[in-house]
Amino acid sequence: MRSILGDVKAGEFAEPICELELELLRGDTRAVLKLAKQLLSQTGLRQGSLSKAARGYHLAQGNAPRENTPTTILRTAAKATVEQGLEASAGSGVVTVAVP
Repeated sequence: MRSILGDVKAGEFAEPICELELELLRGDTRAVLKLAKQLLSQTGLRQGSLSKAARGYHLAQGNAPRENTPTTILRTAAKATVEQGLEASAGSGVVTVAVP
């Protein structure tokens, strides 16, 4: 597990960044997914929707830093089809879909 504190910078603009990366080198993927779920539910961590590159390009084009807002998560039924998930997300403008 690794955490990075710093800034995405382009020209005169900068946006703060704090990134946590979980990487499974070997073993059962369920263990790392369980840890990720615990971190999300027990801390102030949240998933972002923009990559560092996208944030940098935004700044490099002369745009002011954006407000850091939480990503909306659409919760679907465990048995929902991909089509049902896409239909629900298209209707709400959601970027991230969480399936239990």
